[in-house]
Amino acid sequence: MIALTKKTKVVSMLTLLGIVASVALVSFTEICNLQAITLNGEKFEKWDKKLTLLQNKSILRQPFEDFVQASLADDETLKLDYRYSWPHTLMVRVNSISPDCLILDKNSAALFGLDKNGRIIPLKTETVDWERPVFTGVSASKLYQGPADLRVRKVLMALNKIRSERVNFYRLIEQVDFNSKDFVEVSLAGHEHIVRLRAEVFHEDINRYLDFVARFRPALDGIKVIDLRQDGQIITKGKRA
Repeated sequence: MIALTKKTKVVSMLTLLGIVASVALVSFTEICNLQAITLNGEKFEKWDKKLTLLQNKSILRQPFEDFVQASLADDETLKLDYRYSWPHTLMVRVNSISPDCLILDKNSAALFGLDKNGRIIPLKTETVDWERPVFTGVSASKLYQGPADLRVRKVLMALNKIRSERVNFYRLIEQVDFNSKDFVEVSLAGHEHIVRLRAEVFHEDINRYLDFVARFRPALDGIKVIDLRQDGQIITKGKRA
């Protein structure tokens, strides 16, 4: 019995020493320093500039409580899960609200979503809401970042305002095309013409278009383009040029 007790003490002591050594190894060496983060299975670029987590610091020294609180403070985030993948990666999974608009990457033809802040987010094809406008002519290669074309966020904000004011018209907007650097083109369901306007004053130009149609009820048969790029002037064209 005495021999068994001593043996148990030795095992316990060795176990404790092993734990202390492991903690010291993780805390004071680079063996478990955080170097990469994946978000919903995709590499998260420039995470050290966007999150409270610390690059190249031990996993035991990370401010995870601040990270979770900041993440859940975002109205778009419903649930957050994370786990550490040895030796240097944190795997994060976020369940978010559906996107405000869709975006078709002009390089890969892959379809993504845009959240209310203009960040590119992945989509599940079976859950796509096709009543959302689709942005085309834009590069959308980096998830969880905004497109390089700064007009996208301006148009997104204007569309959200239009949705709150004129939801029935908003549902007619099928596509917003950004291929031209000088203007954007809006395609409307059930209309032969496209509306050409300025991204910087998208909301104002859309209201001018709606006022023009409501007040004058022009015969639009054969019209291909309604151009609103000039203040105080609306130009209609019989062909796209």
